[in-house]
Amino acid sequence: MNREERRSAEVNSVRAYRERGLPASFDFPEMFAHTRMLMRLLGRTPDKVRLLRATQAYHAGFERSLRAHPSQKPVACQAGCSLCCHNWISVTIPEVLLIAGELQVRTDDALARKVAEASNAGRGLDRDQRLERRLACPLLADHLCSIYAVRPLACRSFFSLSLAACQAVFDGTDEDVPTPRDAMVLRGVHDRCFWAGLRASGLGHEAVELNHALDIALSHEGAVAAWLEGLDPFASTTGDVPHDAEELLFLDVLIAGARERKLPENPWVT
Repeated sequence: MNREERRSAEVNSVRAYRERGLPASFDFPEMFAHTRMLMRLLGRTPDKVRLLRATQAYHAGFERSLRAHPSQKPVACQAGCSLCCHNWISVTIPEVLLIAGELQVRTDDALARKVAEASNAGRGLDRDQRLERRLACPLLADHLCSIYAVRPLACRSFFSLSLAACQAVFDGTDEDVPTPRDAMVLRGVHDRCFWAGLRASGLGHEAVELNHALDIALSHEGAVAAWLEGLDPFASTTGDVPHDAEELLFLDVLIAGARERKLPENPWVT
């Protein structure tokens, strides 16, 4: 494929993405194009503006894809139901910084204290223990998300097909909540494109627990600049399961594909 053909293919890919988002499958050409877009937003040396803009594009891209693949079954979620807001929430550091920026604009000291209290209450607890203690997200206000516009992808992507199942999990009498398959697949697709973009820019892409990381971001002056410079004020943050060798290979495949370079040997795509 020559330069003109590549340019035409990229224009068509961008047009298709704007119309219908990404497919609810691991379509590598589409993922390469999306990763390339995120890498361009971040740039070679990301600054605060670029970082937050790419994070917003990560969220907006998922929302666009989700609209193109609505659930075939009725979703039980509705405003005022906050059962799922008592779970461990996995986020990337850029998402934490986006939320922290929103809270800092509000200059709400009471909310910052709630975040610190929630961080201390949940420190050292695993997912099951957190749920058993009914630890609510400190960002809830009257059972509604107070940072809905900048909520992380983990919250954007969770949908229940059964309120009874959610209640059973909350009560500790069941372990599974039925969810729309496409929403889960799309989360995996968009997560990996974003992680690959961060990795390509030399930034951390591992998931962490929201409350602990947000408490650090709110209490650490200049957290964004420090993190971008590699000083990592979040080093002590409660982490999620780290990316294993297979996950890292997947991200490197996306990076190579986005850069139109030879792909590393892998079991998914040649």
